[in-house]
Parts: sequence; C-alpha cells; structure tokens
Amino acid sequence: MESSSSSLQFHYHTINKHKYSLSSLNNLPPDNTGLSLIGESLEFLTTGQKGQPEKFILDRMAKFSSKVFKTSLFCEPTAVFCAAGIISIPIDLPWTPFNRGVKASNVVHKELLKIIKQRKIDLAENKAPPTQDILSHMLTTADDDGQCMKP
Repeated sequence: MESSSSSLQFHYHTINKHKYSLSSLNNLPPDNTGLSLIGESLEFLTTGQKGQPEKFILDRMAKFSSKVFKTSLFCEPTAVFCAAGIISIPIDLPWTPFNRGVKASNVVHKELLKIIKQRKIDLAENKAPPTQDILSHMLTTADDDGQCMKP
C-alpha cells in the first residue's frame, strides 16, 4: 500500500472521563484502549518506526468500521478523528522526522545567532556598512519605539 495514497490525517483529543455523564457514555466512539498503563502506545510507535504510521489508524478504522474511535496513547485516553491527508503527530522521539526537524532547527538557530552577533560587532566597529544587506539594515533600523532588532 503506497504511503501517499493511503495516508491519513487525524486529530487527537484527550478525553476527560469526568466530563461525561452515564447517559452520554453511550454516544462515545468504539474503542480499544489496550493495556492499562501503556495503552496502544507500543503498537503506535512500532508502526511509525517501521515507516507505516498510517497502518495503526487504518487497522482501527477497519476494526471499528468508523472514522472516529477511542484508544489510549502515552497514558492518555485519546479520541481519533480520521480524514483524508497525511498523518502528523509532533512526538519528539529520537527516530521521528519531528525529532530530526527539531535538531536541524536548533543547529540553524545557533548558526544564525552567531552570524547576527558577529554582524553587530562588525557594524559597531564600522567594518560593515549598515546598507550591506537586509541583516545589517534590520540591525540598524529602529522600530516605532526606537528599538533596534535584538537576536
């Protein structure tokens, strides 16, 4: 099954069990919360690590014949609402694309701060003209409050 054609987008919301009266519990979606403490987290993580995160969702949609179901992920009861699109959950675990993105963002952020700090020094020592580029312009132009950009 090709990932792009079978992928799903879902939004998950923690279900607060205390907000439901007994009569409203009959209207809850079908569920499989798995083991008491870890729920279905291991299966969810395993399918994601294998590069098939949509399999977790597709299996439950087939089991419950529903685009809405309950599960338990990361010790939290979770309602899953499925629609066409891609699956995306910002979970910061070492093997996830999200984690790699966070690491890359941190590297870029550190490099930009170094460049900005050096440019401020160069501008203060007149080694770079204020009109050299957009960065120099942003560092030397004051906003409406008279403040220049700070890194």
